[in-house]
Amino acid sequence: MRVSGCSRITGMASFEAICCCCRSISHLDLTNCSAVSDYAMIHFAENGAPMLSHILLSGCSKVTNTGIEWLVSGCPNLVLLNLKGTKVTLTSLKLLHDRYTLCELTVTKEFFGLQPRKRHLDQLAILGICVVVTSL
Repeated sequence: MRVSGCSRITGMASFEAICCCCRSISHLDLTNCSAVSDYAMIHFAENGAPMLSHILLSGCSKVTNTGIEWLVSGCPNLVLLNLKGTKVTLTSLKLLHDRYTLCELTVTKEFFGLQPRKRHLDQLAILGICVVVTSL
């Protein structure tokens, strides 16, 4: 779902609707949505977004380390997370990197966050096979 720069994404009701009504969403682009804050991220923690793998928060200057912790607590399958222009620190980003083993930490002028490792889908498939084999 691409809502980048959308001025209608405001208040908690917008994020509650996204989290409650779009539980199968895999991509969410909130780039430059100025109303996105830590409190918006609470809905991901409370409602969960198990299918969400890509979220772009670039330019969401009200998002901090606390909000990202809330976000990731409800999104176990993230592989792309752009935090450029947020208040998230490199220290916090490094801690996130430790949690998401299929991601690479990337810090450039254009990108600050986590990106999928090369062949991450293959790695994910192998991990899934390993879980099945070990549970037999």
